[in-house]
Formats: sequence, C-alpha cells, structure tokens
Amino acid sequence: MGKSKKLIALLVAGIILSGCSSNPKQVGKPEQTSSTDSISESKVEMKSYEGAGIVISIPPNKKQIIIKHGVIPGFMEAMTMPFNVPDSLLLEGIHPKDSVKIFIDYDGTNVVLKKLEKIH
Repeated sequence: MGKSKKLIALLVAGIILSGCSSNPKQVGKPEQTSSTDSISESKVEMKSYEGAGIVISIPPNKKQIIIKHGVIPGFMEAMTMPFNVPDSLLLEGIHPKDSVKIFIDYDGTNVVLKKLEKIH
C-alpha cells in the first residue's frame, strides 16, 4: 500500500475511532511537537489538563458525562460538552448539579477523561 493510501487509511480510522470528538479551541499558542517524515515513526505526545465545571447530566448508559466547564488553561475555552467516560467507576458519587474538578488527557486527537473529583 502506498504512503498516501496508508495516510488516508489512518485518517479514516482516527475519525471512526474518535467517535463524538470535539474540536477544542486552543487558548494561547499550543506547544510545538517535533514531526517526522513517516506517520508510523511519530510518537503521540499525551498532554494533561485540569479544569472545573458543573455536571449537567449523566446519560443512563454512563458512557458519557455532560459538563459545563470554565476555561481549561492552555487548552480550550469555556463550554458545555460531553466527555466520554472510559470507566463508569469514575462517576461513583457524581450527580447532576455537582461541582467537579476534571482531569483530562489530550493526544492531539482525543480528549480522555481520566479523573473526576467532586468539589464540596
């Protein structure tokens, strides 16, 4: 398979795997990462961010949580958005209208909710 076909296949796979992805607006200048000539040789740089917000809803399947969050410094503007929940245990003790601190990872494509803390 040629380089262009591999690139297209990787892009399509990324779009499919990202599911309900958001396009976060960068606040300030994003850090530059080094690039290589080959996608297969490049490393994904995972960045971690923290923010705070209010839980709007938790769908019954507990696969997502909708949070109205403030500015996440260096990452995105304030907005209301869904976060995919990789493990429903993250939602234990969390309810709509709770104030929460969110801990997320971003790999350049996907936002991953790593931890939620209820703010008392």
